Amino acid sequence: MLRSLVGSEMCIRDRGGHRQANGYFELQVVPESGTSSSYQVELRQAVRNSLLTGNITASNGARMSNLSIWVNADLALPVVVLQCTGECSVAWFPAAKTDFEFKTWRSGGELVVLAAIQAPSDPPAKDVIAAAARSDLGLLLGNHTLWWDRYWHQSFVTLPSTTAQQLYYVQMHRFPASDRVGLHGLMGAFGPTGEFNLWPDDVWDMNEQVMYWIGAASNRPEISSPMEKWFEAGNRNGGLWMAHNYIKQLRFEGDSQKLQAVGWSAIIELVRGQVGSTQASPGRLTLMSDRLYHVLDCSSPEYNCYPPYASKMCTPSQDCNYDLAQIRWGLRTALSLTAQFGLETKLKAAGVDQSWWESLLGSELVWYPHDNGTGFRLDAHCRFECPHRHFSHLLQIYDLETVAFSDNGGAPRGLSADFEPGLSDTRGALNQIMLDSIDQWYRVTCNGSNWFNEECRGFTQCALAAMNVLVGRPAAAQGNLSRLIQSVITPNGMYGEMVYQSHPDEFSPVSESAYCGAAVLNTMLLHTDPQSRVLRIFPGFGPTWSDGGFYKLRADGGLVVSARRASGTTQFVGVGVASGTVVTTVLIQVSGWTEGVQMASTEGCKLVPGGSPTRWSLTIGGSCLEAVLWIGTRPGTFEVLPVLTNETEQNWFGYNRPMQPLH
Repeated sequence: MLRSLVGSEMCIRDRGGHRQANGYFELQVVPESGTSSSYQVELRQAVRNSLLTGNITASNGARMSNLSIWVNADLALPVVVLQCTGECSVAWFPAAKTDFEFKTWRSGGELVVLAAIQAPSDPPAKDVIAAAARSDLGLLLGNHTLWWDRYWHQSFVTLPSTTAQQLYYVQMHRFPASDRVGLHGLMGAFGPTGEFNLWPDDVWDMNEQVMYWIGAASNRPEISSPMEKWFEAGNRNGGLWMAHNYIKQLRFEGDSQKLQAVGWSAIIELVRGQVGSTQASPGRLTLMSDRLYHVLDCSSPEYNCYPPYASKMCTPSQDCNYDLAQIRWGLRTALSLTAQFGLETKLKAAGVDQSWWESLLGSELVWYPHDNGTGFRLDAHCRFECPHRHFSHLLQIYDLETVAFSDNGGAPRGLSADFEPGLSDTRGALNQIMLDSIDQWYRVTCNGSNWFNEECRGFTQCALAAMNVLVGRPAAAQGNLSRLIQSVITPNGMYGEMVYQSHPDEFSPVSESAYCGAAVLNTMLLHTDPQSRVLRIFPGFGPTWSDGGFYKLRADGGLVVSARRASGTTQFVGVGVASGTVVTTVLIQVSGWTEGVQMASTEGCKLVPGGSPTRWSLTIGGSCLEAVLWIGTRPGTFEVLPVLTNETEQNWFGYNRPMQPLH
């Protein structure tokens, strides 16, 4: 008897619309006469076409059955198909009360099983099964395979770390397998297993937001389309931080129409809820004796001080950096979109005093509370002193990025820059605050003395890696990523709370920490500074990752970017835009490209030095649809070739690697 939970690609839509595990199937194989009653089951999940294959073998080596299971990727027909040779019988036990249909028949020596579970708003499950039963099974499988083939060919990544590359592709498979675009529901914070874990819901203080880091740069719209549809339906859970995911996705897609039609009005609505429309009605803000506006009722989600840190407990309540970062990002984005689309008159008609919002962003909103040596505080009264997996107090560093690390000096950059008025040596001092903040968070949270209550969780290491990329510490980012993969990512490429503690009854699989690991790899490959719009190529590689490449990843402005790196040098960078893209200028920063950069392009492209030794200004758009840049001798080919894998790291995920305790 083989009993298995099915759910990674099956759907019942509730709790935000993501796919949940929908039941167990039992496969009973009847041994032939004289065959041993004991048997061995081998299962293999193919990432390439999302096909689960397996075989059941008796102890004497006799093959008892072959089976394959796949969930049709033709979204008009979401059914699970099980094919089994030999004497098989199957039973299905739904995990939830919902519209369910199950059908079996024999065809050419195979047992074929179709199963469908539908939400109330869907066509009846019996109609879906009837349509599938009338279809040619080979055609269904062909369409399913074609869907995945098209999906994989949209972009390509190759990395010098074989384990990191495996993590990347496993997550790129799992996300659309769990929540495809046709279901247009939001992926739950804990993925497709919400029926069976400790937190079967959506969590809005971090988990949902982190889930969608993976989408923007990957150039795989199937990942983020459900989130876009969810947001466009008027959902505003998660506030400005969740809205940031939507706005970033549209910027990377280059979708100006949606930015103007949906994004602008949504941001205006959310910002107005925080700071009001006029100085006379300032929303949550309060003017205090220092003539600055403050937030007097706030928190830093889930922050607590467990033993042996209980004596350090402090409850954030005023000027929480968690709130200030979202407010500043919202103000900056609202004003930026207003200027981009010329919506000043419309903003005024909505009752918003634009000068009020500009004054807040300029100097009248209190700056982020911080200390010398430990960096950003939780709020005006509380230093960060207790281990805490969340990075709520550091959103301004990542991923809202309202403060920016300067790698070449210079003054803060215009209205959109964020710095404390009067801060001495502003840029250098801000750099130090950012470094101190990251180091303090790591030092307090990721030490070995606190492993039981608030250890370095998966999303903690994701955020640390991303922040270290932004402050120019690629080796540290690689270390954070390695620790994520080697300590808390399970052999099946997933992640679970309590995973390596001696509490198996409390183990709960969750999704966001594995997904954000893949998202951080995108940031290590390319990153756009949202303030300066500088596009950095391979910012997370440094001298320790000397080879790698990517093909058709996305960047801010709707750019499609490719690049290859070999022996520590970037060989070429390709930048493309869609037809009809307005002319724009992109600052491209490549380590080591100080002079002698050359370009091959379509008509109308222009390349000039970008005002800094490693920056180059590329004018693209209009008639210029594609440009390829290189330094020195022209490469013989502009192909992105796979990096040779490390044989000792191959098959890192799967039963070749047993579960290992972290401590």
